[in-house]
Amino acid sequence: MISKSSSIDFFIDLAAVWRQRAIAIIVDSNQTPTELLSVLNDIGPHFTINDTGVQRCAVEPIIALSLPDDACLILFTSGSSAKPKAVVHTARSLASRIDSIHQAIDPNLREVSFNVLPVHFGHGLIGVCLSALCLDGVLALAPRISIHNAHQVGQWLTSSRASFMSGTPAIWKLIISLNERPNTSLKRAQCASARTGPSLFRKISSWTDAPIWNVYGLTECASWVADYPFVHDGDEQMIGDGLNWNTKFRLHDSSDAQFGRSLLLHTDGLFSHYLGRTSEQSGISNGWLNTTDAATQTQDGLIRILGRSTRLINRGGTKVAPEEVETVLLEHPDITDVVVFGKSRPDDGRDDDVPLVAALVVGHEKLTPAELRSFLSQKLSEYKIPTLWRFVESIPKTSTGKVDFSGLERYWNRSSSGI
Repeated sequence: MISKSSSIDFFIDLAAVWRQRAIAIIVDSNQTPTELLSVLNDIGPHFTINDTGVQRCAVEPIIALSLPDDACLILFTSGSSAKPKAVVHTARSLASRIDSIHQAIDPNLREVSFNVLPVHFGHGLIGVCLSALCLDGVLALAPRISIHNAHQVGQWLTSSRASFMSGTPAIWKLIISLNERPNTSLKRAQCASARTGPSLFRKISSWTDAPIWNVYGLTECASWVADYPFVHDGDEQMIGDGLNWNTKFRLHDSSDAQFGRSLLLHTDGLFSHYLGRTSEQSGISNGWLNTTDAATQTQDGLIRILGRSTRLINRGGTKVAPEEVETVLLEHPDITDVVVFGKSRPDDGRDDDVPLVAALVVGHEKLTPAELRSFLSQKLSEYKIPTLWRFVESIPKTSTGKVDFSGLERYWNRSSSGI
């Protein structure tokens, strides 16, 4: 198990593990001791490798159970709504994914790849780092980005003369907020991992002075499987048709069409299974993965992502897509971050259990629920507008920058500012 910070040493250790034909289990180096112990107990690796050295594990090794012969990598899902799942990749799936990245992105745009993504994250590890190294390109590694060093990214980007950079919405927001517009050599910038509004894409395009692409991918696919260039508002929801990435998409026939249907995909870079589950239990059927993302398809075959179907708020048959509300709120000039979710009702004497639409908002201290309700009423139907509001300094995130939905209710209850 490798739990190291972003550095050249991380890749040396990864190469050493693979040279021994062993399976590399990549975990977040910022995990707490309790979280690491949970991984050790669940998987039982032979060794752990961290920034202090190599240690033999005292737990009973169980990792070899029910794994393909060419299994070589285990990554973990973000765990934003449940316990992270261990995603098993094979040498074939990784090689296929890297090959599809090389096919889809012109190598001339990737002479120097600048990585600001966590190396335990598939988008950073495979999408930026390993694909750059396999391309014989130059890889410029930034240390793990945080509030303490993000103000240096502009300088690092300029000095590296990078031509390619990819980030999540959370990382892009942090970088842009703390850096003046740099003098870059970027030829392609990407925003990956989570749906966001057009305002962020416009800011990225202006800050990088480079074409910005929306890329779509999953830990289960190792990295990106589709892309689409941002030119006009609305493009940030498009992920193309996937054909340049050796990916096929289709929509689930039996899912609810009100907010799109569940998106299925087929690609050679697909994972084997979740550790401890069969491929069917992992959402794979006849080579197609159910992503649980809700989507629609245009007449041209392009896919538009609407959000996670698991996040839909069912208000007694009327459904609210939280991502739609978040996208509109992020267009407000005084809001820097927001999450909308279905909150259970308080004990108010009502006999129904229909959830309320709640919003956690990070923004200017003078923002009020009345102002935001008025702002939303010009763009959304009344039933979509949040009933409850909390104004907070930050929103809980996972190590990959995604909202930690598993802790939202507790975080809400600890926050006192709101109506």
